[in-house]
Amino acid sequence: MTTAAACFLGFYSDARARTSFSLAKTDTTGNLLWVKGYGWQGDIIADMKFTLQGNLLLMGYTQYAQQYDLKLLLVNQRGDSLNSLRFAPLGPGRTVATPEGWRNLFSLTDGGFLVLTSVDSVSRPNIPVAVKVDAQLRPVWTRVERYLPPRTPGAIGQYGTALELADGSVLVLLSYNNTPAAEQRPFYLLRLDGATGRLLQRHELLSPICNRVETFQLLADGDSAAYVLGGCTAGPGGAFVSAPYAARVSLRGLPAVVTAAAPAQPRPADFAGLGQPFPNPATGAARVPYRRAAGSALAHVVLLDALGRCVRTATVPAAPSGQVELPLSGLAAGVYALRYEQGGAPVGPGRRLVVQP
Repeated sequence: MTTAAACFLGFYSDARARTSFSLAKTDTTGNLLWVKGYGWQGDIIADMKFTLQGNLLLMGYTQYAQQYDLKLLLVNQRGDSLNSLRFAPLGPGRTVATPEGWRNLFSLTDGGFLVLTSVDSVSRPNIPVAVKVDAQLRPVWTRVERYLPPRTPGAIGQYGTALELADGSVLVLLSYNNTPAAEQRPFYLLRLDGATGRLLQRHELLSPICNRVETFQLLADGDSAAYVLGGCTAGPGGAFVSAPYAARVSLRGLPAVVTAAAPAQPRPADFAGLGQPFPNPATGAARVPYRRAAGSALAHVVLLDALGRCVRTATVPAAPSGQVELPLSGLAAGVYALRYEQGGAPVGPGRRLVVQP
């Protein structure tokens, strides 16, 4: 995910017995600003989106009491945790199935989010489930997709992506795998009430070129139609195939498609100054990310001791952003302050750096 001044990347570490997830922030030239790990290990992070306030909402799955639950973690653009939710949509003992795809979280215009996932079941394969949470991560409603295609007890349902309509309802893609290859089977567009999750309409869509469509993405075309992207796993004669699939579906008669408002973006001037030093604590040297303010005046990164005395200075290159290496050898262990100066004046917030022997 990107803003005008930064990129956010999520990644896993498998070096331990259980996987751990970290979030990293870089500037637009790829310089690392910070890396932060989060305490829930064994997690699978499936998606992340900006909130209307410009924070990041991470959505995934966490192990709890020998099952997987939904996990939502809200962080700001400094990586600080603001709020979190661990939620079992159908209660204890009903594990959430981890997804095959990674498009599970959708921003809504009221500030809430729609999560599309599935729950495990002993009586039938994974059952699609939709969950809406509000801007404070409080669950609003949960809807279980109990419909099963006729003559197909082993059909595996899965949601694709979703679109919000002007009346607050949402369109959700649904398809079933493991249906008879020789039979032409539809995929579906479900229209759900945004306030309650109640099913308003179910549209069956048959393809003349594919007996079994596995839908992934629903993309508005900016007019009164949408594109369905996915895969075909059974041709019109029943032959097993593996091919991409695309269709354009008319949405005439439905409210217009809307998108959630763009997240609040800080002004470019707010980014001028220093990023988080790395590593921190540091020994020997530390790398300090910077972003220049407007103008070409000489700039420095200044390290101050506890008494406010300058103990190290590094000249900042002329590039708009990057990082400087600050030597630390010979300094006493302790907490120091970092300051960015351009044209002889401090710019942006200061940073703390812990020096270790």
